Amino acid sequence: GQTAQAIEWLETVRFNDTALYGEATWYLALSHWKQEDRTESIELMRELAAAKDPSWAEKAEAFLKKIK
Repeated sequence: GQTAQAIEWLETVRFNDTALYGEATWYLALSHWKQEDRTESIELMRELAAAKDPSWAEKAEAFLKKIK
């Protein structure tokens, strides 16, 4: 029920704390998906899949494969 607040917070975190970038991007993408903003969610997942953090990249790739 507080997805809009979560999106605002996660956007701030992902740019201000590099240690939480992958995690914040993951949950931001899921939040956009929950709000039915599929385009933004997919764009964030693609960004995450191309990132250097393999654990989040693998999750993002799996998500993208699942929704095809």
